[in-house]
Amino acid sequence: MRYHTEEASFTSNAGSNWMWTHKDNSQRSMTVLLRLAQFTLKYKFRLFLAYLSAVGVTIFALAVPRVLGVAVDEVIQSGESRRLIEFALVILALSIGRGIAAYGQQYLGESLGQRVAYDLRNTMYDHLQRLSFGFHDLQRSGDLMSRATADVEGIRMFVQGGMIRGLYMVLLILGVSLILIISSWKLALMSLLFVPFIVLRTATIMLEMRRNWLAERTEMGVLTTVLQENLSGQRVVKAFAAEEYEKGKFSYHADRVAFYGFTAERMQAVTTSLNNFFFLGGTGVILWYGGKQVIENSMSAGELVSFLLYLGVLAIPVRMTAWIVNSFSRAMSSGERIYYILDAESPVKEKPDAIVLE
Repeated sequence: MRYHTEEASFTSNAGSNWMWTHKDNSQRSMTVLLRLAQFTLKYKFRLFLAYLSAVGVTIFALAVPRVLGVAVDEVIQSGESRRLIEFALVILALSIGRGIAAYGQQYLGESLGQRVAYDLRNTMYDHLQRLSFGFHDLQRSGDLMSRATADVEGIRMFVQGGMIRGLYMVLLILGVSLILIISSWKLALMSLLFVPFIVLRTATIMLEMRRNWLAERTEMGVLTTVLQENLSGQRVVKAFAAEEYEKGKFSYHADRVAFYGFTAERMQAVTTSLNNFFFLGGTGVILWYGGKQVIENSMSAGELVSFLLYLGVLAIPVRMTAWIVNSFSRAMSSGERIYYILDAESPVKEKPDAIVLE
């Protein structure tokens, strides 16, 4: 008999030959995300409404700076306070619409994530019931519990934060970039100079965070196993006075989980800080060059105000980039661990003409 752990297979020649093999444990990250996204298709209407809400939030967010810019120019030229009140009411209406759309996006995204987590958890449990002893002999109970709880929770956060909010961030970036280019292509190029640095940093950090989260999830599975075995075997532990040994074993794995968690938070914090630095640098350049154009009457004060406000809107996805990347990276690692279970085939196969026992 030959046994291997997760990524491999085991065979036995006792009696009939049989083999269990894990299907492509090194699946590409995009494939994992696409397979996870298929769980949302069961709720197409809810997914559509969530995306529609994200589009609505984007439209309202892009409309406010434009209205403010026009208000500045018209009020400065006319000097009428009545026009100022009218613009204030328009901005209030846009803000109310944005709030309603944001509520719909948050509520629908969270409810969709909860439903996907519910389906995924039940699918895993049902599949585990159908796997034979040949599979369970090689698994640790605590690790399976970790996959069904912590990893599924990572997928829930991905659905709500990555799939739904991620689209909102993409729409904001595209919408603001298009408006800035139409308004002043020179200022737009200056303001978007920092984008390549953010893209490069994002691509680099995603791979690092994916590896880190996979290690953290694996270590959490070991930690859960240690806890489960200790609690279920308390009589043996106390009979052999092994409390200190068990405490040391648990502390070691707890330290490893904490280390990977701190590493992920540090990478996210560094990415956020760098993105903010690049963004504020671009804002400073725009304020300098745009101010010169206003002084030379090449641009109105309202247009510059709108431009700066649009940069403020662009700051939202810039600051959320690290969080979105973290959500995707965690989903990749959790998805691989979940599909390790769902792709497992039982070495014991039912015959097509098997008799059902009642």
